[in-house]
Amino acid sequence: MIRSSHLFKCTVVFSKSTSYLRCMTVLYGFAAYSLFGSGVSIVGKLLCDLMLIFSMVYIVKNPRPYQRFQQLDYVSSQWILTSKAGDRQQFDRHRVLLDVGIFFLLYLSSAENAQVLVIFFDQISAEDYRSLRILEKII
Repeated sequence: MIRSSHLFKCTVVFSKSTSYLRCMTVLYGFAAYSLFGSGVSIVGKLLCDLMLIFSMVYIVKNPRPYQRFQQLDYVSSQWILTSKAGDRQQFDRHRVLLDVGIFFLLYLSSAENAQVLVIFFDQISAEDYRSLRILEKII
């Protein structure tokens, strides 16, 4: 008997994401604007602005939402999250918690642990996302 979940394959490669860069630019812009209008002293504003600038430079140089993960694969009814060090975590179930158009939140769980991942749509193909949603309905 062939199980329907064996027919699906899904891969998410945690590579550089321009959508992540755009999202962080807007978020950091709002943070800087809020800081500018706050009642914090000039010295406090300068220190916080420096932290925002250094953090944003780091994000611009390497716009990856997850530095430690390499990819996520769905193979043989198992989700396998692979780190850059080669460590693997296996998960049995998944659920899309939130889909906002530029990214979605994916909840992975097993008996031992659970993980919530933010996945941007430029890191997954449209076919793989469709498969992911279909798997969520049938499993």
